[in-house]
Amino acid sequence: MSKRIYGYILIVIAGVLITCNSLLFGEDITHLPPAKVVVSEVVTSTIIPETEFIGTVYYIQVSNVASEVSGKIDMLSFEEGERVRKGHALAEINSDLLKKAIKTKTASYKKVLSDLELAKKDFVRVESLFREKVVAEQIYDDYRFRVTGLEKESASIKAEIEGLKVELQKKVVTAPFDGVIIKKHTDVGEWLSPGSIVASLARDDIVDVIVNVPEEVCILLTPGMEIPVRTRGREIHGKIFTVVPHGDIATRTFPVKIRINNSHSLIAGAEARVSLPRGEERKTLLVKRDALIPVLGNTVVFAVVDSFARMIPVKVTGYHGIMAGIESPELEEGMKVVIKGNERLQNHQMVNIINVVKIQPDKRTL
Repeated sequence: MSKRIYGYILIVIAGVLITCNSLLFGEDITHLPPAKVVVSEVVTSTIIPETEFIGTVYYIQVSNVASEVSGKIDMLSFEEGERVRKGHALAEINSDLLKKAIKTKTASYKKVLSDLELAKKDFVRVESLFREKVVAEQIYDDYRFRVTGLEKESASIKAEIEGLKVELQKKVVTAPFDGVIIKKHTDVGEWLSPGSIVASLARDDIVDVIVNVPEEVCILLTPGMEIPVRTRGREIHGKIFTVVPHGDIATRTFPVKIRINNSHSLIAGAEARVSLPRGEERKTLLVKRDALIPVLGNTVVFAVVDSFARMIPVKVTGYHGIMAGIESPELEEGMKVVIKGNERLQNHQMVNIINVVKIQPDKRTL
């Protein structure tokens, strides 16, 4: 006897026990009024069986924004959880001494430029006299070297001023990209050294859901494959970004990254349930997910046969959104199953169908 047939026998026996229990100890269903129900038809569809894995949402980029210069913090303009744009000033470091140094260097630079201008005029006059052999070569060289020295001095001071101005710009710590502040590391009045972290900033327009899956599932996955992800009470879709080729030796599982455009405000650390393929495509029966209800540890559906509800145990082969793939020797294509009003329905209770929901069979990934 195969394992599949043995499993079906156990399901049928469980259904019989559930029915007997209802008849012996439950309400007398012959006196119950007909239950108003909504039904849908059982259809046959080509599916790819799936297994659900629990993953975690991660930000794809987290930066510890640090100061490049030292100084005391004069101003902070962010709080944890606040969204900031690229270039937003997160912190301002005191720059009083630096501004004074720039002012002093600028004055020195102007004086050297003035001296250089005068030295060039003197050199032009001496050069003319040197050509007429009125002054000695030594005097000529002295004036020439004086001009050269002042030119180099002015260039040096100019470079120092430019360096000080760059340092002044770095006194303002800015956000390197659009994102959300996830941690505040400092406050006004604290001293920062080069490399001190001001804030942790996360890019959240795109997130990754990471799940660890066994090797037999990894070989069925390819980058770009669209994957349904259920998190925070909704189903969204992402695409496989990569299967990391480095597994855990203890569990023999491999990380799979599913990238999602974060239009649903997902946050890092949130649980995400991911359905991934676990086998080759095959034909199976397909019903709406609402048709499935748990009864004493078993999954059942209520089929409508001759205006009476008939409880049938089923084996779920996978899910896709609001649809479910099932197996049962007692079900066949075209039968009607209850999708609304089945919560309190009793086995063999008369029903009144108030609506039939159509299902369009197509190729589905379950």
